Amino acid sequence: MRILLMVAPSRGALTLESSNDIAQNMGFYPPLGILYVGTYLKNNSQHEVEIVDSESERLSYRDIEEKIQNYQPDVLGITTFTNTLRNILDVLKITEKVCPNCITVLGGPHIPLFPCETVEFAEVDYAINGDGEYAFKKLLDVLEKKLPKDMLEDELKKIEGIVFQTSGGKFYSNGYARVKDIDSLPFPDRSFLKKELYFCILGKKRLMTTIMSSRGCPFQCTFCNTPDKLYRYRSPQNVVDEMEYVTKMGIEEVFFFDDLFNITAERAIAVCDEILKRKINVKWAFRGRVTGITEEFLKMAKKAGCERIQYGIEKATDASLKKVKKSSTVRDIINAVNLTKKYGMMCVGNFLLFTPGEGEQEAEEIIKFSLKLKLDHAEFSVFIPYPGTQIYEEGLKTGFFNKDYWAEYVRNPEPNFQLLWEEKVSKERMYYINNRAHKRFYFRPRIIWNELKRISSWEELKRVLKGAFIVWTLK
Repeated sequence: MRILLMVAPSRGALTLESSNDIAQNMGFYPPLGILYVGTYLKNNSQHEVEIVDSESERLSYRDIEEKIQNYQPDVLGITTFTNTLRNILDVLKITEKVCPNCITVLGGPHIPLFPCETVEFAEVDYAINGDGEYAFKKLLDVLEKKLPKDMLEDELKKIEGIVFQTSGGKFYSNGYARVKDIDSLPFPDRSFLKKELYFCILGKKRLMTTIMSSRGCPFQCTFCNTPDKLYRYRSPQNVVDEMEYVTKMGIEEVFFFDDLFNITAERAIAVCDEILKRKINVKWAFRGRVTGITEEFLKMAKKAGCERIQYGIEKATDASLKKVKKSSTVRDIINAVNLTKKYGMMCVGNFLLFTPGEGEQEAEEIIKFSLKLKLDHAEFSVFIPYPGTQIYEEGLKTGFFNKDYWAEYVRNPEPNFQLLWEEKVSKERMYYINNRAHKRFYFRPRIIWNELKRISSWEELKRVLKGAFIVWTLK
């Protein structure tokens, strides 16, 4: 069969952040989810597979229509985020028009939150809840048999993670699909994509890519809606094998995109040790936890080519960190940042403003804390009560939200949907304070001078100027 995997465009998608939020301009990263699925199909089946990343290619709906019309897929698979649901429905309507016999399958982070609501849409045939590699191939194997409807449904129900509407009008959802041994998966085949389209605004190299060294998260942060709490990690050898693989493609920088690259210092040290043993010449960065930082690890990381660490700091006091179940302390934060700078690596901090109970005073504490830390970059975000978060569920139970706004939205995704935690501060004021936080952080002599000193190429200069312009124009 002909399989088309797609990332829908995000232009016009739901955005609850301020319209010029700096986080929206940090770069384009390869869509690893569909890359893994497409690569697994390519290596383990006879299906013809093509991947379209509408976002990085900046495709219009007319472009998408032409691609679907020309390719005529038997099955269309789309990565689904709650905020791009309207866009995805638009793509499905196009598909129905130009390729009416195409079977549609949705996967991605939206499905665990709203499995049955997803397949309520007439344009959606199936959804996959969880890891897609095995489940999607099994679905294709069943569809290829062209079984009678009753036999088809019996076979479909055997697939872990499958979600569909039965001929009797009932919704069937078979749990959450997991690949437990992620070392067994082939590396994402980046030849499916145009690698020159992907970049990080904080990176130093022209060509970069992302790698996921683990899946799942066992932590319980109240503002996060990650559904998979079973943490699985790849062996250091397997991770570094992929680093070698991408360097042979001419890629010069790797960004470890999993939240828990350094879940423990010991695991992160093992990856560094493997890089040093093989003498791989590649620069890399990671998103990390301040509690997984030791001097021994950072010393090895620097030697192994690490240039940047992005920490989820979020708050400025032990009490506020405890309230959102962050499992870190202010002392942990200061220690991690100071050690990172001691070993000459760029240090980035993420901060979250206006969680429940917080007003302007708490926001000011967080901003002042960010200015005191030895950070090179900072990203500030207004808290959004996303579905599936502990905070949103508590808001429903206590009556802070008088109805389930997200459940209504996903059944009828209107473009003007708005939902923030407006307890002590208005939406407009939150955005204003958030945007001013970026200006207060970046337009300081130390930050400007350090940015100028670091520039070593024309590409890097362009990225720095773009970043400066984005911050300057925040309102």
